[in-house]
Amino acid sequence: MKSITYKTAGGETEILIGRGIAGKKESFLPLKGVMRAAIVTDSNVAPLYLDALCGVLKEELKVDSYVLPAGEESKTLTSVEKLYGFFDRTGITRTDLIIALGGGVVGDITGFAAATFLRGVRIIQVPTTLLAMTDSAIGGKTGVDLPSGKNRAGAFHQPVRVIVDPDFLETLPPEQYSCGMAEVIKYACIKDGALFERLKRGDDNEDIIYTCAAIKAGVVQRDQFDSGERKLLNFGHTVGHAIERYYNYSGYNHGQAVAAGMCMLRNANMTLGGLSAAECDEIEDMCRKYGLPVRIDFGGDDPEEYFRTDKKLEGDTIKLVVLEKIGSAKIVQCTPAQLACLVMRQQ
Repeated sequence: MKSITYKTAGGETEILIGRGIAGKKESFLPLKGVMRAAIVTDSNVAPLYLDALCGVLKEELKVDSYVLPAGEESKTLTSVEKLYGFFDRTGITRTDLIIALGGGVVGDITGFAAATFLRGVRIIQVPTTLLAMTDSAIGGKTGVDLPSGKNRAGAFHQPVRVIVDPDFLETLPPEQYSCGMAEVIKYACIKDGALFERLKRGDDNEDIIYTCAAIKAGVVQRDQFDSGERKLLNFGHTVGHAIERYYNYSGYNHGQAVAAGMCMLRNANMTLGGLSAAECDEIEDMCRKYGLPVRIDFGGDDPEEYFRTDKKLEGDTIKLVVLEKIGSAKIVQCTPAQLACLVMRQQ
């Protein structure tokens, strides 16, 4: 087992990475004062892993569980209200524990509910997808979608622990594995050129989980509240979130949208960042290698209106992440109209 620890104003977070650790009570305990655990999962994960996790924890705690319908459609304030009711019924207090068992949607919504119930209850993230293991379960960003856009309501609430068990990936559908690889490619593009070379060689084993988790933990420790360096983690997400909203969160999954978003920044990367055309080609080839799209059309619509609801908009300016080279990124300012022009122009 490997471990990574990062510290923020919210306390200390321990990331544990190892096969089989989700089946050991020692991975979850001891946590001072915990008497009850409320597990939140979804309808895809529950049949596979919920009973086993409940069995592990019931040796020490009173355990209750709640199953959300799987999919982005559940990531709403209505679902959060239902979770509040569940927490009330189970008697969760501020010294107890909430556990998110699932992928990015479960982690985001459960984290938001934990952040706001009783003004904050401790949470352990147990990610079951590659995307969540390498990215969304780490760093304390929580949230739900609004009609105006993705993750428009949210809070920072750091998990006390993230339990990363690669054994979960054995039941992950291929499409979801590809979805996670989009975030891995993102980390390579913005922070680790050596990781990009490893991926080119086909080195996509569980060591990449540790590499990405370590990158994310370091960035979060230096910039917990997304005021500077942490914005680099949004590479591809401005366009990706616009794609998800345009297709009403059902046409493409998050990883597919982010992959296309990274590639559709080709002109922005070259004109605003300095990335070469050859490196743009390499990124596109990498996405194709893992079955990810490199372009998703807006059906002939102008994407500007979708960029205007991006949560990284400050006044009339987007803080856009572009690449200087593979492994190095920077933040530039542009208007939604400028970004739409760059995205729509072919080169």
